[in-house]
Amino acid sequence: DCTITAVYDRGVALDNGGAYTSLAQLQSTAPEPGEYRAYQGYLRLGDSASGTLTVDAEQADPRAGAVAQALATARGYTLHASDVTALNAYGAVRFYITTQTNTLELLDRIAESVGGWLSMQADQVLRLSIWEAPEPTDTVIHDYAIQTVSRSATGAGDNGLPIWRVTIDCDRIETVQPDLESNVSDARRARLAKQTRRVVATNEAVRDRHPLASEITINSVLASYSQSQAVADRVLDLLSVRRDTVTVEALESPLPAMGGNLTLITPRQGYGAGRAMRVTGYRLNAETDELTLNMWG
Repeated sequence: DCTITAVYDRGVALDNGGAYTSLAQLQSTAPEPGEYRAYQGYLRLGDSASGTLTVDAEQADPRAGAVAQALATARGYTLHASDVTALNAYGAVRFYITTQTNTLELLDRIAESVGGWLSMQADQVLRLSIWEAPEPTDTVIHDYAIQTVSRSATGAGDNGLPIWRVTIDCDRIETVQPDLESNVSDARRARLAKQTRRVVATNEAVRDRHPLASEITINSVLASYSQSQAVADRVLDLLSVRRDTVTVEALESPLPAMGGNLTLITPRQGYGAGRAMRVTGYRLNAETDELTLNMWG
């Protein structure tokens, strides 16, 4: 499932002589000089390349949701239908894989690219969705049901502080080219000189308030520059404020869902008025009937 849409010799586009109808035709019929012809992922030139040969190629539907669904299906997973639709709004993703790669690692790269999360739910349906701020809910863990509660951070940075800058490297090309023909435009020459384009979102007020505030860089597989900028803005908005990372050992709790919302009500850690949290992980001890929850919010 691969269509070659353009072929370049040292950055100069070759003429398309028309698609072959079979591999046998490709092997038996040469294109005209200066042309290329392709069949699926194979191509043939009319004459020898003068330098680095590159192509533009994609599958039938390169959108993020379609690619994630194809990857999940190949592994035997079911990706939630609403996630597929939401991910497709981010446009195409770019993968170039030449070695054996774990499917979940590829899905995780899509999740990271959209500022999202990846998890297998209890019903064995895979969720790949954007990560959002926790919302208040009637699903509550009260203080009397909490054995211990500890907080390890008050921000998403690696030093436990909020984030002041988000950088995303996106629109990746696989081949950086110095050996271009002289008639290649300055704009294309500049693009081919760098593997990715970069978008940045900053909030100087956060750094003024927290001089040691952190920054993060996301290596994105998104092809869209504008969608990547929107992701950077949304992630910064999410992480530039106080976000607590807590671990709760509960003697009694509603059955949690990964990524779901819970309200934590306890005077410990200053949550007496209640704090909305999202579940990032949990461990159930059936022998002692205890539940350890990792939460963020």
